[in-house]
Amino acid sequence: MLKQLDANTQKLESGFEKLDHQYNTGIIATEQELYEKKKALLDKYGSETYKDHWKFYEEIYGCEKDFAEASKKLEEEKLKETAKTTSEINKKIREGMEKNLKDTKDGLKKQLSVTKSSLSSIISEYSKAMSDLKSNISGYKNKLLSVGDIFSVDETEKNGQKVKTYTIANIDKQMNEMEKYHSYVMKLKANGASQGLIEELTSLDFEDGA
Repeated sequence: MLKQLDANTQKLESGFEKLDHQYNTGIIATEQELYEKKKALLDKYGSETYKDHWKFYEEIYGCEKDFAEASKKLEEEKLKETAKTTSEINKKIREGMEKNLKDTKDGLKKQLSVTKSSLSSIISEYSKAMSDLKSNISGYKNKLLSVGDIFSVDETEKNGQKVKTYTIANIDKQMNEMEKYHSYVMKLKANGASQGLIEELTSLDFEDGA
């Protein structure tokens, strides 16, 4: 039994030495491949209870420990890189959302400003038009009402009470004058007379306008 163990020890020593040489000369490309070949050799010839074989087991254990530490370190680096990438992605998403929100707000503010400006202009034009219309109506009304003395009022006393009698004076002439004036103003407007001219016309006495 001891003789067989010694023979196996020789095989392990020569086998490990040969594998190290192949790794150092590039025949075995990676540490993982070197480990796997040494472990296969140890599984075939090694004995954990034989003291002379302990150094081979310790070497294999050392390789496994190094692999575990390297794997752990690699995993930690991957996690860090993933966290960094995730953080950068989240940052870009947040910046993009903030930019879109700002652009949306700016667009709404600009649109609201344009709307307010347009609305203010419309209201201003409407107010001016209404003012001009009221002015023309008022002037025109005054002209129509100033056409001579349309009505005459006579007061008489009947049964102790004063009674007012309204008499239309020369109604046909007054109506003709008003129709003539109205027709004249409408004709000027139809021919493109300016607002200023119409206002100037309505500011004159009826006889002047006619």
